[in-house]
Amino acid sequence: MKLTSIGYMPASPAIEEQEDWQLFCQNIDLLLNNEKKILNVANYFFCQPSFMYCSFPYIQGDGRLPLGYLLLSWQNRLLVQPCPDSHCGDMTLITSFSGSPLSGSNYWSGYCTNCRSRKSGSRTDIPFYEVVIFVSKLRQTFPAVVKEIEEYNGHQFCWGGTGLEPVIKKRIVSKAVGDSVTLAVLIQELKAGQIRQGKPVNVRLLKRDFALKLSGSLRTGSVNFRV
Repeated sequence: MKLTSIGYMPASPAIEEQEDWQLFCQNIDLLLNNEKKILNVANYFFCQPSFMYCSFPYIQGDGRLPLGYLLLSWQNRLLVQPCPDSHCGDMTLITSFSGSPLSGSNYWSGYCTNCRSRKSGSRTDIPFYEVVIFVSKLRQTFPAVVKEIEEYNGHQFCWGGTGLEPVIKKRIVSKAVGDSVTLAVLIQELKAGQIRQGKPVNVRLLKRDFALKLSGSLRTGSVNFRV
């Protein structure tokens, strides 16, 4: 049996990513100046432009990165790197990264606030797994979707009467913390000063979901492993 594991691969059309990126570059100062407002409204916090993501194999936690995650990561400097251009030396805000928790190899892409353009490189200042752990904690502390127990009317079998009797049953349902807006809508509302009065992002997961992302190929098909 052959075990393989791959990271998240963006599925958005290239033109969508280019449009989002241009919009981001043109309005980066607006977004940074309204950081507090974005962090305090779930609809803004979970805005997920197509170029904001992380990718790594073996463990869960990669995928699209909400704008709120990146703002928090820029605050604590975890996703900030020096501009790779020797004539600049300013800071680059990382917007996407990928790598391997095992080998430590990594790659990042971001926006230099001085050059006003996209930059990319690799980092050796901290182990890659520390970035992975931080993103996992963000997803745990500020989940975009939470699971709740919902009661509903159902029936159960009984040995008397019609064989069925009404009963209250329970099931687990997934609910979005907030309906995320697009980057275009977010920028439009920030410029117009029409800030939504959404609920703040202050929920926590009841149980952490941590799983290995492994698949094994057999003659009869494939099998997934979880721990």
